[in-house]
Amino acid sequence: MTSIEPFVVHSDGARGDLPMLDAARRYGPRLMSLTSILERLAQIITRRPMITLCVTVSIYILLSLLALRIRIDVDFTSMVPQEDPSIKHVFQTMNHFGSLDRVFIAFENTKFNSDEAVASTASLDESQRCVDHLAAIAHGWEWTDPKTGEREQMVPLIKGYHDKAFKEVQSDLLLSRSYMFLDKDNLDNLIKRLHPKYIQARIKRGPSASVPAELRDRDLLGVWNDYLSFWAEQSKSESYIRQKGSYIYSTDERFHVLLLNPRHPGKYMEFCLAMNDRLLSLNDELAKHPQWSHIKLHMVGGYISAANDFKVVKTSLLKTMLSSIIGVVLLFGIAYRSLRLILLIGIGLVPAIAAALGVTTFILGTNLSIVVSAFAAILIGLGVDFIIHLYNSYCWSMAEGDQNRGKAAQRALVRIGPGIIVGCLTSVGTFSVLATSEFKGIFELGVVTSCGLLMVLLSLIIIVPSFLTLWGPRQARQPRGLYGYGDLITRRPLPFGIFTGVLIIAAFVALALNPKIFILDSNLRNLRPYNESYAESLELADTLGIRFGSNKVTLFGEDEEAVLSAGLQFIDNIQPLSKDIPVVAQEAFTLAQLQAKENSLLLDKIPTKKNDLLARYVLGTPWGDCVYERIDDKRVYNLKPIKEIINADQQIAKGDELGIKALFGPMNLNSAMLISPQHQKENLKRLRDEVDWKSIKDTLAQAPDEKREQYDSFFKDMEQMCERVENDQLLLPSELARSPMRGLIDTFYHQEGAEHHFLFALNVRYDRTLIPLEELQKAIGVPLGKDGRPHQKSGVTIGTCGIPTISHYLQKTIVGDFTKLTGIAMALVLVILLIGIRSPIYVLLSMLTLGIGLLFTLSIMRVSNTPWNILNIAVVPLIIGIGIDNSVHFLHCLKHHSFDRNGIRMAIAETGHPIMMTALTSIIGFGSLLFNAYRGIQGIGTLASIGIFACMLAALLGLPLFIIGINQLFGKHEDDDASISSPKLKQTDG
Repeated sequence: MTSIEPFVVHSDGARGDLPMLDAARRYGPRLMSLTSILERLAQIITRRPMITLCVTVSIYILLSLLALRIRIDVDFTSMVPQEDPSIKHVFQTMNHFGSLDRVFIAFENTKFNSDEAVASTASLDESQRCVDHLAAIAHGWEWTDPKTGEREQMVPLIKGYHDKAFKEVQSDLLLSRSYMFLDKDNLDNLIKRLHPKYIQARIKRGPSASVPAELRDRDLLGVWNDYLSFWAEQSKSESYIRQKGSYIYSTDERFHVLLLNPRHPGKYMEFCLAMNDRLLSLNDELAKHPQWSHIKLHMVGGYISAANDFKVVKTSLLKTMLSSIIGVVLLFGIAYRSLRLILLIGIGLVPAIAAALGVTTFILGTNLSIVVSAFAAILIGLGVDFIIHLYNSYCWSMAEGDQNRGKAAQRALVRIGPGIIVGCLTSVGTFSVLATSEFKGIFELGVVTSCGLLMVLLSLIIIVPSFLTLWGPRQARQPRGLYGYGDLITRRPLPFGIFTGVLIIAAFVALALNPKIFILDSNLRNLRPYNESYAESLELADTLGIRFGSNKVTLFGEDEEAVLSAGLQFIDNIQPLSKDIPVVAQEAFTLAQLQAKENSLLLDKIPTKKNDLLARYVLGTPWGDCVYERIDDKRVYNLKPIKEIINADQQIAKGDELGIKALFGPMNLNSAMLISPQHQKENLKRLRDEVDWKSIKDTLAQAPDEKREQYDSFFKDMEQMCERVENDQLLLPSELARSPMRGLIDTFYHQEGAEHHFLFALNVRYDRTLIPLEELQKAIGVPLGKDGRPHQKSGVTIGTCGIPTISHYLQKTIVGDFTKLTGIAMALVLVILLIGIRSPIYVLLSMLTLGIGLLFTLSIMRVSNTPWNILNIAVVPLIIGIGIDNSVHFLHCLKHHSFDRNGIRMAIAETGHPIMMTALTSIIGFGSLLFNAYRGIQGIGTLASIGIFACMLAALLGLPLFIIGINQLFGKHEDDDASISSPKLKQTDG
């Protein structure tokens, strides 16, 4: 029986080289030219195999030296598209404010007795001496910037230790101007003392005895001393860390905290590594002082994480490469038991992979993202695919009678080369689609992998025939490991068809039962390494109430007063989110209920006008803070403890008072509101209207010279007060930015030309779940712009920045990028198949098989809760490329046999084993990515392994069944006893 026309090719049973005329009949004019090229190339290669092999390997080794210039960028934010207005605003803000990363050094007093309310005075004094000593060392750190060649201070601002010079500047610039911020009662007291006669008496007699010694030359009126208590009252906070004088410490005083604001951001690798080395040296310095042996240092911050990332990337790349190669070698050692094949893989792949990375530096430059580290696993998997098919074809040629290794190598290249080239081009095409992605890392991966595949293909079609001509086995057996499976599926297609149908229906059911087919993870922090150090940092951050990656809001405009006023109004709007909500339990609740899979607790006194973020709050319980899923009609559902439960005996009784923790944690807003331009204007107006400044000036001018010299600071303070009141001059951040206080405000104020920029950080309690921008806008009642883009109103532009903004952008773009990449890849594969196969029916079958593989992939991901992110969407074109390769190789093999059941059986025997082996090697290659410390790279390995396995399953099950079904549909019936009898395959030892 004949197969479907025009795709009919019958094997003539010939041995030896394929005649050119037969090739023309088989492949038509287009593939005829490709066959001719491969035939001539094979003759050249096998004629001088040693020279060809040495020259090719030498060229690739020289090209691989270019890879030594590459530097890996581990900052995941650099992979995000920066042309979108919202993202551009994020990076502009990062540039404006310099380092948004800070370093917290926590000094833990290990002798601290948890039973005591606070630490002892002696212990506290000892900790302060240690803090002062190490802070002075950190303040003196310097380094030479390799970009500019300038020597500069590494940490211009350190908070949390006794800095006498800074306190003097702070007093000069802030305390002496406190009259601008006073509340009504304190301002009334000041106005009473600004009487000319009282000033004259104090100049004559000096300050009262209640004025501290350090203020006696300044505080003749006894008001600056009052300002100290005024600011202390305004700066009170209920947060986890408090300030006492110059020191910052935890509420129980177990930890002292130093806050370092380094000069450069953590993504500046050279600075980050230098900064990390200096920070680690503090442990060595601490060890030199036995009196501080009870103090333990903990460091938290972006620099610590970034430096760890820089170091991890080197070991991860090497570990990934080695595990991939070792896994492939072990697989081949078990499956083929051939040292030749293992050596061939090493010679054919390793130089080509390294050379591919080196050559792409001319296209992408030398700074590449961490995503590129996955390309080696991809090329190993696909490169081994080519080697397996070439080696397999060589073994078939030797078993069929070609005892000359050179001729067998030629015939293998001519026979299987077109399929390899078409398969490679489909993979190159699908990976080149990644170059259309907006994400830098995916774009780079597409370019590197596409170029690498072409170089690997060129390497293998030269090196493999050369190697086999020199050292190929003289005796080989036809690999037919799946011949039995092929015989079974062709004889009993109905059970296999039912099984395949059940799998397809199960996949649809799995997707139908889950409304969201795609689980999107847009949190960039979930892509980076998670190890003990990172976990310890998060735990310490929770203990101290330190938050990283918080929601940040920026306001900017040319009118500084208007921008500052808008910022303070914004702070006022978030005040409801910074207050705990007292609630009362309306029913008993036990530890057993808390530990149950599902639970609920009825509460009372929940505000009826609650904002949309209430369901994201934390409930304080006797067992510690607990998160919950939602609040519905005053009932809290599914409480889960955040930390390990210690008080196991505690219970909740009806009527117990609990509290819903504030979303943004405890915040003190009074002192922030006092710097309002409107408040300053009101104070200046009262001073101008109610104080006799002309008489005060006369009194100051009549003072004796010795008094003016003795109380010089007082006279300067009074003169600047007169000047500010008369000129109605406000104290704004721009003035402080031009003073020695600049380091204090650099973290929240920046002037760019005529524009004034303010930054407000909203530190979320338990911020590992980011707040959607839409919910934040509803909660604070301030428009943050559509889709996170800056929003302008009354000359003031307000926008958001930070990781939440980037994550919001990713939520919008991941699905779009996935759809675009998949659509272009599928269209490109379809075009290549139509050119290479030229049979619409079998192109349709190939695409249908690929579709089933993708269906299996999606269902497995959904059932296993494997999320999509900005990295593993790059795997989709890979799955499409590898999945379609299986069909290409199978259909190409059928051309050498026939399209009846006997041909299907032979095609499975010839290609089934390579398809399975290439799938396993690819899974091993991508499985090696699971050893990578970066969770984003691990996600690539997970998704690729799932997709490759699913496509292999679809190819080995679906494609043979589809062809059998097509034959039956067109009335093709075969005699099982005759036409599909098993051929005699020559068996020899390998």
